Amino acid sequence: MVAVFQMAWAVMFARRPQPRLAALGLLVNGLVVAAWLVTRTVGLPFGAHPGIPEPMATPDVLATIFECLILACTATLVLPSLRALVGRMRAQVANADLSVILALIIITMVTSYAMADISINGGHGMVTDRATVQPP
Repeated sequence: MVAVFQMAWAVMFARRPQPRLAALGLLVNGLVVAAWLVTRTVGLPFGAHPGIPEPMATPDVLATIFECLILACTATLVLPSLRALVGRMRAQVANADLSVILALIIITMVTSYAMADISINGGHGMVTDRATVQPP
């Protein structure tokens, strides 16, 4: 449900960046990041395993990084002091945005390759010839 909200919010905010819509996006995305931090550090106080933190995995860490980027960019668009600063540094911000996007694409690709290697070969680049492995 959160993903559906985020997609709808992104489309609406891209079409018409209004302060109320930005505040809603900041609130919801901030709550998502806060919930992730709680579930990964101390665990929720209710549910199947109360008080037990959930393990961190690469996909949810990357998703939370993207959440933080959404928060930072939305805050930059909405808060007047940050907007003025960005206006003065428009070219540098555009280059930084492109650099961040490229870095995230590279990180995602490397992580995907590493995860595939772990699931296929057992990780660490270990390739075994299954014909020569003796059963226990």
